[in-house]
Amino acid sequence: LMFLRGDVSAAKEMIERRLTPDHVSESLRSRPNDKHPFSIPHLLGRLALVHQTAVGSFDSDVVKPVENEVKLPENDITSDTGELIWKGAPGDSQVIVKTERYQAIIGHKGENSAGNMSFSSETPFAAVQIITLDDKPISESEKMLLGTASRAANTGMKWVDDTRHSLADQWGKSPTRIEPVSGILTLHGLKNASEVTLKPLDSRGQSTEIVKYLQKDGDNWIVNITIEPATLWHLIEVKKI
Repeated sequence: LMFLRGDVSAAKEMIERRLTPDHVSESLRSRPNDKHPFSIPHLLGRLALVHQTAVGSFDSDVVKPVENEVKLPENDITSDTGELIWKGAPGDSQVIVKTERYQAIIGHKGENSAGNMSFSSETPFAAVQIITLDDKPISESEKMLLGTASRAANTGMKWVDDTRHSLADQWGKSPTRIEPVSGILTLHGLKNASEVTLKPLDSRGQSTEIVKYLQKDGDNWIVNITIEPATLWHLIEVKKI
């Protein structure tokens, strides 16, 4: 839904990279690296996390943008739409997504917030995402999908070595095994909500018999996400006044 509905906006500003023929030839001598993937030494890779970028010319008189022309954040990185945030980059960081219909917190153990959602994770690393199923903003939605994911692998799956670059033929077999996520989920800003429930879904996306009622605390609705039942997704339903 995030992709099909376009919930996350494209960056607003386009930064064109204009290269001279000599620079193009010389750039073939060296491989790009994670910090400088654009063959322009002073242009950091985080450019693509902030703005749109594209090659404007391979036949320019001078290399552009020139040094110091493009200002990029040095620590936390925020896209020019304000919807995507990399906190604490490039170290032990979190990715935060804040849009009207889709929000996410991706990172290591601890507490973080994204729009209408906060999550205090007890799992070493987790991706917690919430998206509306009725095309409304999260603040007005009556039906949402909550995804909570950590490690997942086929039974018996093995990496070739510690670089974790390849499985070769060690893909393993069914069933796929998951590390369930646990922590405290808090939703806020839910307009006219009178009751909020959370239902774990099974592997087919069908409702289980378990129903958890979120506890109201002022503007907050709070629930404990546990490792039982082990699941990747939950259905959240909101009754309105």
